Amino acid sequence: MDSIKRHGEKQKYIFVTGGVLSGVGKGITAASIGAVLQAKGVNVSIQKCDPYLNVDAGLLNPAEHGECFVTKDGAETDLDLGHYERFLDIELTQKNATLSGRLLLNLINTERAGGFHGKTVQLVPHLTNAIQNSIIDASEGTDVHIVEIGGTVGDYEGLSFVEAIREFGQRVGREKCLYLHVVYVPFIGTSKEYKTKPAQNALKDLRSFGIFPDAVIVRTEATASDNVARKISMLNGIPEKYVVSMPNLDTVYRIPTTIVDSPLHELLTDFTGATTAPELSKWQNLVDKQSQHNDKTVTVGVVAKYMDNED
Repeated sequence: MDSIKRHGEKQKYIFVTGGVLSGVGKGITAASIGAVLQAKGVNVSIQKCDPYLNVDAGLLNPAEHGECFVTKDGAETDLDLGHYERFLDIELTQKNATLSGRLLLNLINTERAGGFHGKTVQLVPHLTNAIQNSIIDASEGTDVHIVEIGGTVGDYEGLSFVEAIREFGQRVGREKCLYLHVVYVPFIGTSKEYKTKPAQNALKDLRSFGIFPDAVIVRTEATASDNVARKISMLNGIPEKYVVSMPNLDTVYRIPTTIVDSPLHELLTDFTGATTAPELSKWQNLVDKQSQHNDKTVTVGVVAKYMDNED
C-alpha cells in the first residue's frame, strides 16, 4: 500500500506553490495557465492539494476559508475548483481535490485493516506516496496536469505536500516537471518602494526543501519597477525574464492574455512543446464585455448560512 503508481510516460506536470502569504492568487494563476495551454491545443487537467486536516470542505466556515464548491459527483471542495471549472470549461470530480485529512483517514483505516502488514506508518513515505498517487490519478489521460499546493511553503501542515512534489520530480524526471512559485511583494507607502525581502525569504524556504523554481510570479498591487525582478533574480539564481510581474488587474479574465504577453508564455511553450499560437479571442471578448458601461441595475438575492466573507 506504500508504493507509487505508474505515471503516464508522456505526461508533464506543472506545480504552483505560494510564499509570503495565502490568498495571493495561486488558484487564478493556475487556472489561467491552464487556459493558455488549452488555447494552444494542449489537453489539460488540474488539481488542488489542500494541507489542512479536514476530510472535506463541507464543514468549513466559508467566512474563514471561502465558499465551498460542490463538484458534479457531490464532493465538497475548495472554492479554487470553481475557478478551475470557470476558466477551463471542464467538469471536475473529487479526485481533483486532495485534502490531507482525507489521505490521513485512508491511511489510518488501511493500517487498522492490516494493509501495511505491520510496517511503521509514517508521513514519509506513506503520506507522501499517497499524495503522489493522487496526482497520478487526477492526471490520467491528459497531456499536462497542473497542481496547486494550498497555503504557503513552510506551513507545518504543508510540509508533506512540498516533499511529495519534490520526490515526484525525481520519480518522473525533472524535465517533466515545471515548478512555479507565486510570491507577494508589498508596497510600503511611507518610503514609496516595493520590498522584496519577504519574497526572498519565501524562495529561500522553497529551496531549503529541495525545490528550485523555474519561474517566480510576483504579485503586486500595481506594476512594479524592473528593479524588483532584478533583485529577486540575482539573489535566487532565477533568470530575470522568468521573474514575472503580475499586478492586480481590473478583471481576473485579463490574466490569460497577460501571461501570453509575458516571458512565462515562452517558458510554457518550451516546457510543453506546444508551439501553436494561443487562440484567446474568447478571453478578449469577455474582457471587452466587462469593460462596457451598463446603466442597468440588477438586484440579486442570496440565501446563505454564512454571509461574513466577500467572496
